[in-house]
Amino acid sequence: MQIDLRGKHLITFDTWTKGEIETVLETAKYFKILRATGQTVEPLKHKTLFMIFFEQSTRTRNSMEAAMTQLGGHAHDLTADKLQIAHGESAKDTAIVLSRMGEGIAVRNCFYNIGNRYLNELARYATIPVISMQDDVYHPLQVIADLMTIREYFGYDLRGLKVAITWAYATSHAKPLSVPQSQIL
Repeated sequence: MQIDLRGKHLITFDTWTKGEIETVLETAKYFKILRATGQTVEPLKHKTLFMIFFEQSTRTRNSMEAAMTQLGGHAHDLTADKLQIAHGESAKDTAIVLSRMGEGIAVRNCFYNIGNRYLNELARYATIPVISMQDDVYHPLQVIADLMTIREYFGYDLRGLKVAITWAYATSHAKPLSVPQSQIL
């Protein structure tokens, strides 16, 4: 049975089925193998992803941008001050406008008690998928990357495996609970 994820938002995996998560993992593994063997595929050719960052990012921004490029698409690296968000534009209006121009909206907004609500508001009005690159509650991309890595090292049957969760960001700002909280899900 093939699972179709077209149009599906990714804000948290707690709304996804096990089959949908497995589809993402298997697809990621397939593309990783192709890239490792020098094969080029461009399933996202001529596709645009709008990436909105409310704070700085190194790993997430670069991995998302690299992935879009490697799969044939283009990622727009945006910050709130480059958009009308800085002048009070609502999530609804941003979602409607960006939905007309691209194929996906990815957002990183970790502001406490704001980020997850903002992502859900975008998803409510967007006609294209909304992807969380981390909010104040969840970090689904970190979860899927970690699970893929754990499987590469320990195999698919993880029953009984003990996992310690740590995360070490810059000491200059508060660390959201989204990383360990998402891992638990």
